[in-house]
Amino acid sequence: MEKTAFLTVQAAVETQNVDFLGLWRPSRMLEHLIDTASKHAAILGYSYEDLVQQRIVWVLSRLNVHFYRRPGIGEEVSTRTWIKGIQQKLFFLRDFDMKDKYGERVLAASFAWLLIDTGTRRILPAASMRVTLPDPHGESALDESLEKINAPEGMTEAFVASVTYGIVDILGHATSARYVDWIFDCFPLQTYREKKVSQLRLNFIHEVLPAERVSIRTGRQEGVDPESWLIAGENLSTGERAFEAALTWAPQ
Repeated sequence: MEKTAFLTVQAAVETQNVDFLGLWRPSRMLEHLIDTASKHAAILGYSYEDLVQQRIVWVLSRLNVHFYRRPGIGEEVSTRTWIKGIQQKLFFLRDFDMKDKYGERVLAASFAWLLIDTGTRRILPAASMRVTLPDPHGESALDESLEKINAPEGMTEAFVASVTYGIVDILGHATSARYVDWIFDCFPLQTYREKKVSQLRLNFIHEVLPAERVSIRTGRQEGVDPESWLIAGENLSTGERAFEAALTWAPQ
């Protein structure tokens, strides 16, 4: 198959992937983006199966998603993705542009992936992946850098989550979509009736392994939009911070 710089995937929102409002869950939207990225990676010759033979795998490290709206049951979307480039000789940057059947933008996102040695679990330089990436000629879905979030210590605990069978992926740790579920579980259902999610930034810091417990903590971002929140996960089993996120709501 030709190694094209761009891939477009068509999809429809399925019933099992919506919330109580009948709208696509943010975590399932993330899974769709990851699946789209995986399809493109396979075309380019660096799928999970391709890389594991080199004893390396992809790990999602950071993401920034702007939500313009969440589609409902049965709606069709078109998601276009491409590798934007390499940052700091470590991060593979990939962008996404999702539109509905009328051509209206639904979502725009930038993700950063790292390469991990499957034996040592250490981060590898981008040059460890022996493939040539196609040139997207400067195209970008979001012109925003994927920076650290730096959520403060001492935020209020919302709940404690456990890592069980249902949330462990092929790499043996909590799947990235579950982190998104934890983030959105911090807010009552009434929030979803009155507001809509506008932006989510998420940094994955340390993996969370089976049987470990994570304290999910929240706090408002000071000095910015009053509808902006910080969320962090503290691994109670290791004492490490598992993730940090920044979430912004907007009026319906």
